[in-house]
Order: sequence, then structure tokens, then C-alpha cells
Amino acid sequence: AVLITGPAGFGKTSFCKWHALQDARAFLDGAARVLPVFVPLHQVLPQAGDKFEDALIQREDIRELLSEEAQRGTRQVRLYLDGLD
Repeated sequence: AVLITGPAGFGKTSFCKWHALQDARAFLDGAARVLPVFVPLHQVLPQAGDKFEDALIQREDIRELLSEEAQRGTRQVRLYLDGLD
């Protein structure tokens, strides 16, 4: 796990997005087994009783893909959590 901190405007979001895109390119090309998931935390609005995965990953298609990958056990997932402030 890596935690990047810094003041606003220092490129943390750009860093996360750029690396998520590079991971996605490698994943789609078959060069890597890491499935990147970029999560802008300002959009996460958990409700009482939500499971962790449902609160964090709001898109149903991404949750299904992650579930399929977990069942196969063939790939890794890398979460880019942006906006931990």
C-alpha cells in the first residue's frame, strides 16, 4: 500500500489518474494482471448498513467484474482512492 499526501494542487489526483490509466492499458494489452479501479472518494456516500464494497464501488458493472475476478483468483485489483482528505 502507498499513501501519497500533500497540499491541494500538488498533483495527487493527476498521479492517481495517470497510474490508473497506465495500469488499465497494461491490463487490456494482457501485459499485466492488475485490474485498476479509480475511486473519487468525494462521490462515495455510504448508507447505514452498506457493505464496504458497495459503499466504495458504486458502479454495479465494476462490482460484478471484481466479483468475477475474485472467484477466478487469476488477477489482482489495485484501488486508487483519491481524496482521502
